[in-house]
This record gives sequence, C-alpha cells and structure tokens, in this order.
Amino acid sequence: MAADYTVALVADPDYGPRITQVAEEFDTWVIHSRINRWVVDRLWQRNAALELTSVVTIFSIPALLDSSESWLAILGDIELTHGGLSHDPPLSRLKVFGCQISPEANAALEQFGYGPAEAETDGFFATKKPEVPQEM
Repeated sequence: MAADYTVALVADPDYGPRITQVAEEFDTWVIHSRINRWVVDRLWQRNAALELTSVVTIFSIPALLDSSESWLAILGDIELTHGGLSHDPPLSRLKVFGCQISPEANAALEQFGYGPAEAETDGFFATKKPEVPQEM
C-alpha cells in the first residue's frame, strides 16, 4: 500500500498570513489575491534562504470556486503536479482551507476519484477512494 500524501488548497482569497501554518505542514496550492500573493512571495524567499523543500504554488490569476468547472480546473492542476504520473507517492488526500463543502466541489472531487468530502472547522478534506484491482 502506498504512503498517504496530503496536499492543501487554500481557497480563501483573504487567508493571508495563515498560509504560513498550512505550508509548514503540506505542499500547498493557494488561490491568488493581493494578500495571498504577498505571503507566498515571503514564503518563497524564506524557503530559498533556508533551503527548504516544501512546495507552495499560487495560481497566477484569481479563481472563484463557484462552479464544478472552476473546481475541475483547479483540481486538474493539482492532480497534474501531485498525481500518480508526477509524484511518488501520488496525492491521496486533499485538505481545503478557507472554504466550505459545496455540491460543485463534491461533484468535481468525485470525478477525480475522491470519496465524499468531510467538513472541518476551517474547510474540508477529501480522500481518494481505494483503487479496485481489475481482473485479467
């Protein structure tokens, strides 16, 4: 069984300095805004100076996570970088900060093989469903 690998998504454009705590624990993707960009730039500088290997990625344009299509686009980028073709171990859990579960989010997560999302105080998480081996 592969090791669990959790990636974080900061979905709140006003999350600001709280991004630092998230990025200390997870490889992190961040929705673009002026304050989020400022924090991510500082994290990049700090990580380079300390030679840290944690990954913080910010989307280049603001995104509204108000439709299944917007969730699919965001999840597609995350899966491209952290999925089975690009990362070992592959992403097995997504932890979303600063956003509540929505039907649109659940629909997109399901298309990427996640089970139902579970609410947390500051967001939610979703875990990939185990792959069922196919018979030959």
